[in-house]
Amino acid sequence: MTKAETKVLAIYEMLKRLVSGYEIYAQDVVLRDELGIDERSFRRYIEDIKDLFKDAFIYDTKRMPYTQRAVKTL
Repeated sequence: MTKAETKVLAIYEMLKRLVSGYEIYAQDVVLRDELGIDERSFRRYIEDIKDLFKDAFIYDTKRMPYTQRAVKTL
């Protein structure tokens, strides 16, 4: 599979999750492993989604309950 195909499939899967109500954040190891991409690429894909669909999704900072660390979620 080419890099472009991998990117398109990963973004498609991320969009499917977003539409179903799933919050996406770059530290989500389970989703990253499922998609087979690293954290840096995952962050870029989140930025791509944020730029392409400005009014469709909310990009916010939240504190994760188990670490109390602030993360940006989509």
